[in-house]
Amino acid sequence: MISEPEAEFLLTSTTIGRATVFRLELRSGVAIEATGDHLVWAIVNGVGSWRRVDEVEPGAALCLCTRTEVRRPSEDARVDEAALVGWLQADGFVGQDGHDPDSLALELTTIDKDELDYILERVHRVFEGVHYHIRSLETRTPGLDIHRIRLYGERLQPFVDAYGLLRSSADHAVPAGVLRAGREAQAAYLRALFQAQGAVELRSYWARLAEITLSTTSAALAHGVQALLLNLGIYARVGRGSETRESRRTPFVISIVHAESRALFRDLIGFVSDDKRQRLDVACSDQFAGKKLPAATVLLTVPHSGGKFAEGAYKTAGGLHGVGATIINALSEWLELDIWQTRELRKFIDHRLQALDFANDRVGPFSHHHRIQIVRGLACFQYRLTFPIYIHAAR
Repeated sequence: MISEPEAEFLLTSTTIGRATVFRLELRSGVAIEATGDHLVWAIVNGVGSWRRVDEVEPGAALCLCTRTEVRRPSEDARVDEAALVGWLQADGFVGQDGHDPDSLALELTTIDKDELDYILERVHRVFEGVHYHIRSLETRTPGLDIHRIRLYGERLQPFVDAYGLLRSSADHAVPAGVLRAGREAQAAYLRALFQAQGAVELRSYWARLAEITLSTTSAALAHGVQALLLNLGIYARVGRGSETRESRRTPFVISIVHAESRALFRDLIGFVSDDKRQRLDVACSDQFAGKKLPAATVLLTVPHSGGKFAEGAYKTAGGLHGVGATIINALSEWLELDIWQTRELRKFIDHRLQALDFANDRVGPFSHHHRIQIVRGLACFQYRLTFPIYIHAAR
């Protein structure tokens, strides 16, 4: 292959026969399809090494690189189109009565002035001269100013066909036109999706975690959005939600949790409305540092960050897991921590690792001394508490 800016030219071809293709699915929702001789960095029991795809067993962790970027720039027209496509898929409607081109209609819904201005500006540029109608809707929810912008007519057909918009919401996918449109168009598409259907969730201060989420009933769209985010260097997970009502489809949720990824989302994509932008700024502040903290600090100062332990380690952990480790640390005077990282022992002693506000007069005059050993593997955090707590009477 010889690559040029606009095309690729095939020079030769040959028959290589058939080969088995393996599909590796990660808990994050990422799937890797490759023949057995491809190499991946797999971590087993905290030790990483290059392994063939056909040698990777369930339960292994894989190193996923997010140091990627999209360099191809976008044309201004493609950026505006991508924004409208994302909005239509998230909170819009595309319909047609049979094959009558005159019956083709697009409808986009907005809930505040920022969204309305954003959509109308792009409608005027993409569909110049096309008639549209704006209808205001009443709502009992305070703070919402709902409008529906409806366009119709034969002139919409090329746009609808180019992005494959005549399909149900469960069949939505990232259009090929967006994938080819370049960096700014992909960011505009994601910005519209997350603005119309996404949210910024701020958890309790004690957990110090925040996440950016997007829900959809289309598995193809969820994994396609995840791929776009990864291409921009933003790590995201896809999970299946729950829905008990028979008349509703099961949702898929894309979530961006890591602090670095949240900050990159803010810088590259962002939101349209002021309220969501402000909420995103809070999510990216030190108040919700989350996984930006050192792993040892997270384990011992953030409630619910620990977990149960494999290989029988829980039996010798002295009850130190999850909230237990956080509380014991908060009541301790000092901590000695042995961290094994990439087969090297690193001593960590901290006399000030106090994140929770437990005053001595509230918990009693106890002095807890404990020692913990944490085993870390490359790119995959695994830990095993191997020493029990040593409790000494107060002086």
